[in-house]
Order: sequence, then structure tokens, then C-alpha cells
Amino acid sequence: MKSTRRGVSLISLMVVIAILSGLLLMVGTLLRGLLVAEVATAARVSQLRQWEQLTIQFRRDVHAATDAGIFVSAEPIGQELQLTAPGGRIDYALRDGAVERHQPSMSRHDVWRFPDQQTEVTEDAEARLVTLRVTFPAAALDDTIHPAARAHALTIDAELGREHRQRPPATEPPR
Repeated sequence: MKSTRRGVSLISLMVVIAILSGLLLMVGTLLRGLLVAEVATAARVSQLRQWEQLTIQFRRDVHAATDAGIFVSAEPIGQELQLTAPGGRIDYALRDGAVERHQPSMSRHDVWRFPDQQTEVTEDAEARLVTLRVTFPAAALDDTIHPAARAHALTIDAELGREHRQRPPATEPPR
């Protein structure tokens, strides 16, 4: 009787190992790419949330204000916006890629950080518009489809005292 031994040759085993290592390399590269994309997306979402919060708060404050003044601060160099509202004064400080909001009457202090981005505030006294602009370098842009993600600047326009002009005059109830 003839006995034949069945087994795997060394060449077959090396081919299988080479194929598996190639697949493992491709999967590892794909996972690394996905993790990098996730971190970048999380940072972008966080920045968009900050912009949304800043936009809502800035417009609310300017619309409620009756007067605004823009000053240049010396130490550290930046701009300051002082709004006079019925509830008290509200200060915005723009410096070092951050927008800080301080409301002394309520002991409230908010900070929105935009690293490596230029911030400025302007006022058009004739149109009663206050504009806050956050500009960031083109290198920081990604090529997403959403237009807001491709914009070079966030511009927030708010009409000074808008809230007061839109309210109907108070009338006394009939007796």
C-alpha cells in the first residue's frame, strides 16, 4: 500500500501569508485615514457650533443695545466693543483669535476661541449696523461641499437697537 502524505507546501503557505499581510496593511491604512478624518470633522463641527453660539449671542446683544462704541485696546492689542443695553453694559473683547463677552451686571463671561484667525468689529453709524468678522487663512479650508465650510470669513451683521424699534408701543388696558 502506498501512503501519500497530504499537507501544505511552504510556497503555498508563503503566498497565503503575503496576501493576508497585504490585506492587513490596506485595512490598517483605511482605519488610520478614517480616524484622521474623524478628528478633523469633530474639530470642524466644534468650530461651526462656536460660530453658531457666537452669532446668536452677538445678534441678541446688538439688537437689544441702544448704543455701541468701538475702542482699540493697548494691552494686549485688540478691539473692544461696548454695548449699552437696558440690562446694563455688555463688553466684547477681540484679541489673540478669541472673542470674549463680559456682562458685569450678571457676572457672566463667555469666550469663543478661533485660533490663528483674525477678528475685527466695525460699526456703520449711518445704517446702525455693527459687524463682527472672523477671518481665517485659506490653508485652513477643507474642500467640503457645504458653502459655509468653504467661506474665508464669518461675518455677523446686527442692527443696533432693532429689538426696541420692532416692539409695538405699550398701551394701557381698557378700564
